[in-house]
Amino acid sequence: MTATFAPASPRPNPAPEGFLNFILDHNPLYLLSALSMLLGYYLLVQGVGARAGEIGKMVGLLVTVNIYELLLIGLGLFLFLRRGLRRDARLLLILQSLFLADATFMISETVSIGPRAGAVVDLVLLILALAKMTLVFRVLRLELSFRSFTLIVLQLAILFTLPIYLRHISIDGTLPGLPFYGFWWLALLLPLMQDLLSRFFPATPLARAAERAPEIRRVYFIVPFISLLAHLGMLHWVFRADFFAANLVPVLLGLAVALLAVKPSPLVPLPQIRFLQVAFCLVAILLSLGNPRELAIHIPGLGHQIMPLIVTLLATPLIFTYIFALRALPIVAATLALVALVYLCGPSAAAVTDFVTRLWKHIADFCDALIPRTSTAWGILAILSSFVLLALGALISLFRPRGQIAAIHND
Repeated sequence: MTATFAPASPRPNPAPEGFLNFILDHNPLYLLSALSMLLGYYLLVQGVGARAGEIGKMVGLLVTVNIYELLLIGLGLFLFLRRGLRRDARLLLILQSLFLADATFMISETVSIGPRAGAVVDLVLLILALAKMTLVFRVLRLELSFRSFTLIVLQLAILFTLPIYLRHISIDGTLPGLPFYGFWWLALLLPLMQDLLSRFFPATPLARAAERAPEIRRVYFIVPFISLLAHLGMLHWVFRADFFAANLVPVLLGLAVALLAVKPSPLVPLPQIRFLQVAFCLVAILLSLGNPRELAIHIPGLGHQIMPLIVTLLATPLIFTYIFALRALPIVAATLALVALVYLCGPSAAAVTDFVTRLWKHIADFCDALIPRTSTAWGILAILSSFVLLALGALISLFRPRGQIAAIHND
């Protein structure tokens, strides 16, 4: 007796998703609402044009934004706890974290109403931000240990007080690049402090298990840090200070330290994490080769200026040692010895700067000569690119593990 099998009937194609179903399933109205609030705020700021003493107009805008934040928090917590709509609730709380971290850049606008009034308003906004953040953490039972509280408060405090301090030290509304260079190094100190506090004050397994939405806690750590970098970049324009590639050095070193918190997984294995950490350190050194004299540090009693390249060559080995521990000590010792030798016996800072400037000019001229000018040249470049991409694809296939190759052929 032989068994017969009926051919499987083809599955019907799913019906195309209608516009109304798309709105109901994905609910992009929250995102559109946040974008509308941001757009309205920027338009009103331009229309208000608050000057020193006109505190009422600016406070009215700030009250409006804070009421909108409270609505986001209330609706998000209600959907999370009462209705179980966690996706919508997470979106609302993530959007609220953007406003909490000053996505509207309203902190910079408060400077225009006067130094004292602006400082008072920023202090009130900082207290409100901490209160709103604490409310979300308490209601959702998120971890708010000493470590977490210290880091979030520190990031928000720097974010809310930085414009006031820069306005205080500015001269006729302008600043040189050196004060900003010092603040950019906060991009390294903050991840370093987070890693150190996580080692000395680790969260207990019970606290982790009790968390309902740990991704919200991570957002409240990451968003203020990103907002601080964005504010620093914008404040260069506000105070008419030049931006240099060397300002990004502490950002890269901070990212290398922040990768210590990434747990290896099949998607992101440990070798890739280590490769990125080494790459960030190397790129940081490359960005310092311009060695701008405007960022030179003057120390009383020291005959020489400490140039940004020297600062990078001293900080990078230390970060490298912190990441890779004792295995990096020989490399660090050799690097520091080389830096000391170059500093004492090598060319002067002016000669190094002149050499790097001429080298960059030659590289820029060479790259400019390679840019195609005609359609024929663009066609040749496209053909050459196809061969390069083919070779890269072949390399990926050749270095694929044998087990993975067999699985692909079996499929």
